[in-house]
Amino acid sequence: MRDYDIDEARDILKSQDPVNLKIIPHVEERWLERDFEINYTVDCLLNKVPLSISKTYHNRFKLIYPHETKSTMDLYVIIEISDNENVSIITVYPEEKKRREHERKH
Repeated sequence: MRDYDIDEARDILKSQDPVNLKIIPHVEERWLERDFEINYTVDCLLNKVPLSISKTYHNRFKLIYPHETKSTMDLYVIIEISDNENVSIITVYPEEKKRREHERKH
């Protein structure tokens, strides 16, 4: 398993072809109950600068974007990058903005 840094993860996301982006079944099964749009999530990953990005494991990263429709919410996206630089979306969930703002203060 390759150990990527945050800059490498950003570069890999910039170069991803949307067709190669893998969305695991868990994400597809939960998108309605968690209130997010898969297409918006993919657009964020490939075209938008995250509000925050952090490394959670050797090849996993947590990215935070504004929620598409709710101004008080953020959208958390957990991705995994394989050794051959393919990106999988592991999970997506909304959280109150206050959580990110609180974490930033500490």
